[in-house]
Amino acid sequence: AVLTGCVGTVTSTKINADGSGSFTFKVGYTKDGLEMLNSMASEGGTPIDINTLTPFEYNGTMYYGETSESVSFSSCEDFNKKLIETVNSVENMTMREDACTLTQLSDGSFTLKFGGEVDLGSGDASSMASTPEEQQAIEEMMKDFIMSFEFEFPYPVTQTSTEKVDGVVVNGNKVSLEL
Repeated sequence: AVLTGCVGTVTSTKINADGSGSFTFKVGYTKDGLEMLNSMASEGGTPIDINTLTPFEYNGTMYYGETSESVSFSSCEDFNKKLIETVNSVENMTMREDACTLTQLSDGSFTLKFGGEVDLGSGDASSMASTPEEQQAIEEMMKDFIMSFEFEFPYPVTQTSTEKVDGVVVNGNKVSLEL
């Protein structure tokens, strides 16, 4: 089943044979998500104007938010560092260092591991909500948070984890993960 959430992030990464490459990071809200947030804007708060946001589509759903410029990296280690810096630059998002790790082995192949956590700032939701109903609505919205990673490797992917992992699709040299 294709999940759609009120909030989503999409990270698209292209990796070259030498471990360098580039990625873009997008984060946004659906129109429903923006309407809900704006309806809860506290007195004196500034509502989010959809016209000031960059639209992007993911799995047939339109999101409105921010898109990073293409971020270049010189090595897998540089990718790991810059991805964390980029995600952590978004207000109320914190990505731990072990959340996504790309490594190039001595034979030139790559390993990609996901294992950490991304804190979506759920603790801040209480400051946005003025009633228990609003708090519950924000918590429900965050349960459906979509986090997608798309990787394009220089070679076909020949091996994945021995465990079947929901949300992982391998197609030739591309790997997509939806968490």
